[in-house]
Amino acid sequence: MGNLNDRLDEINNKRQEFEIEEQMLIEEGLQSTDPSEVIKAMNVVKIRGNEGIKDRKAVFIDPEDFYNSFGYKSRPTKMSYDMLTAMSRQPIINAIIKTRKNQIATFSQPQKDRFSAGFVIRKKGTRKAGEKLSHEDIERIDEVTEFILNTGEHSSWSRDDFNTFLRKIIGDSLTYDQMCFEIVRSRGGGLHEFLAVDATTIRIAESYDDQSWQERKGELDPMGKPLKEIGGYYPSYVQVIDDNTQANAEFYPWEMCFGVRNPTTRLWGNGYGRSELEDLVAVVTSMLWSDQYNRNFFKVGASPKGMIRIKGGGNNARLTEFKQQWKAMVAGVANSWKTPVIDSESMDWIDLQKTSRDMEFSKWQEYLIKLSCALYTIDPSEVGFASGSASDSKPMFETNNASKIKYSKDKGLAPLLRFVESQINKYIVSQIYPDLTFEFVGLNAETEQEFMTKLKDEVTNWKTINEIRAEMELKPLAKGGDIVLNTVYTTNLQQEAMAQQMEEQEGEMDAEMGEQSPSDVAFGDEEQDTETTDTEEVTDVNPNEKVSEETEFNEDEQEANENPFTKAFDDMINDLQRGTL
Repeated sequence: MGNLNDRLDEINNKRQEFEIEEQMLIEEGLQSTDPSEVIKAMNVVKIRGNEGIKDRKAVFIDPEDFYNSFGYKSRPTKMSYDMLTAMSRQPIINAIIKTRKNQIATFSQPQKDRFSAGFVIRKKGTRKAGEKLSHEDIERIDEVTEFILNTGEHSSWSRDDFNTFLRKIIGDSLTYDQMCFEIVRSRGGGLHEFLAVDATTIRIAESYDDQSWQERKGELDPMGKPLKEIGGYYPSYVQVIDDNTQANAEFYPWEMCFGVRNPTTRLWGNGYGRSELEDLVAVVTSMLWSDQYNRNFFKVGASPKGMIRIKGGGNNARLTEFKQQWKAMVAGVANSWKTPVIDSESMDWIDLQKTSRDMEFSKWQEYLIKLSCALYTIDPSEVGFASGSASDSKPMFETNNASKIKYSKDKGLAPLLRFVESQINKYIVSQIYPDLTFEFVGLNAETEQEFMTKLKDEVTNWKTINEIRAEMELKPLAKGGDIVLNTVYTTNLQQEAMAQQMEEQEGEMDAEMGEQSPSDVAFGDEEQDTETTDTEEVTDVNPNEKVSEETEFNEDEQEANENPFTKAFDDMINDLQRGTL
């Protein structure tokens, strides 16, 4: 038994020695000047790094899909991209999409101040109040900001600006639930530019979740080239110009953003989302029918507004003539609402149309509009249909920020902004500087008046002047800034200061009285001398006491004016009234 333990210990020691020796060789290879040795060392590191990773067991797209013979997965829906495009041109749907595009385009510029809409680049994590960015951080933030504004490293006439880029990808996302843009890298691997791509041409590659691809090394991809694995990834997306044809280009996961707003775990979804228009097929069809019916009602005039009833037994010839004239004048595209005229002794008019409300279907059309807006999570008033409960609402992006919160944050604009923000961070900003983040700001920003009101409440309740100035990135006041401008608090401080001053004055007077000698006070034996002395004391003391009281009052008033708390309070109130704080 002892011999077995010794052998096991020996094997364990040798294993540790081999591991240490392997680690030393890897470090030596990585530091070598021979490229082949560096590559071998990197491959060993890569293999060791993947040893502990377990592959997933579940599949996420249908592995037995018949329609994948061209190397990509198609949308599992009867609604083609062309049909969705045609539906998006319906006036109500078009108005919804354009409204969202215009709203998001207002965030395409860096935020100018705390009251405007835009975007900012900031460091990840919570920033402490008063904490300032280093010069290096400011340069990196400016670099990323310029990259996003130019949609690339440098400004170029051949590229879209960020405003145009946002409008393109938002239109595709709201129509097809596909937001696609390509990320172009330089030969060194750094980001060079990003550009919007037609979402109708991008498909999910068969290799996106096909584990059998790992066993097919050496075979050909849809482009006719050998399958190439980079970092454990195969091409995940392809571009198809014409359906039922092979792919024209392929993209690795870091080369193409394929954003889906409405993802699903459904296996037969093949990784695609579900557009709002796919759920609005019946609604849009009803809109088209309703519009066509009303157009025909006003254009063709198949249903007359009334009819003429001839009294008496007219002859058949005249009646036949009347029918022919009616048919010729009423029926037809260009002869709507014309009433035949006939010479008769007696006739009357029967009104067949008391009101046009039933023919206009106003309530029905309003219902369809509300359904469309509900699925797109937008208020009807934002697209110009203030009906029903929305009649008292305000339009989007008004000066009153409460309307923004009511019709955007609680509806669909804020989630849409967060979705675009997450894709830009994942594919662009984090690839340049992982510690920075991109954020859309200003949707719920306060107005200047609301901000000033909040500052007044804070500085008069729980914050000092210097704390407010630190938040505004201003220098603290050298004197009198560490105080809350609360009238009760400042009055209490003044009373305490005055009480302390009075105690000091009383102490000084007691000290002066204690220093007087008893021999300095004369006591006369005669009553006349006493009365004379009393009279002189009254005459001499009263004027002095009056002057002393006036002097003491003036000194108190001067000290109150020179009190730093009182002065800081007065300055703060004046600045708030002038709006210069």
